[in-house]
This record gives sequence, structure tokens and C-alpha cells, in this order.
Amino acid sequence: TLMALCAPRPIFDTEGLQDKWANYDNALRSIEGAHPVYKLLGKRGFQAGRPLEHDDKITAANFGELMQYRRDEKHVLNAGYWDRILDFADRVYGK
Repeated sequence: TLMALCAPRPIFDTEGLQDKWANYDNALRSIEGAHPVYKLLGKRGFQAGRPLEHDDKITAANFGELMQYRRDEKHVLNAGYWDRILDFADRVYGK
């Protein structure tokens, strides 16, 4: 519900596969649940159909305003995450 209330603003959810407390599977369900609201508002929503992982690139085919990115990490925010966060921002802001 909270993700749907953010529509049509972009959400890039990052998750660590070693951080079981993060509950990344339910976070993905939240993204999937918010997708119809984004579509209703004329946005792409969740296009990837799955979380991006590790070295997956953000492309025109998988980009939407709702994305989840996972790395095989604990609860950190390192350069690998920042690379994808900035890639997402570039797509959102057209750079």
C-alpha cells in the first residue's frame, strides 16, 4: 500500500541477499502490488518481471519506475549498490 501511495514517483528498492531481516521477497511483492497503480497513472511501473541482481544492467527493456536490485551482501550500501542507484537516477532524469 505504501509503495502504491508513492505513485507515480520512482522507487528503487535495494536488498542484500544475506540480510534475511530485510524480507526482500515481501518487498518484491509490494512492488508487484503497486504496479497496477503506476500503470493506471500512465507509468511503466515494474517492467523487469524480477529483481535485478549483481551485475545486471538497467536497460530500456527492464526499466520502470518500480525496481528492486539485489546483491549477495549483508546490510550495506557500498559502491556496487551506488552504481545501480545512479544508473536508475540517470534513467529517471534522462541522462
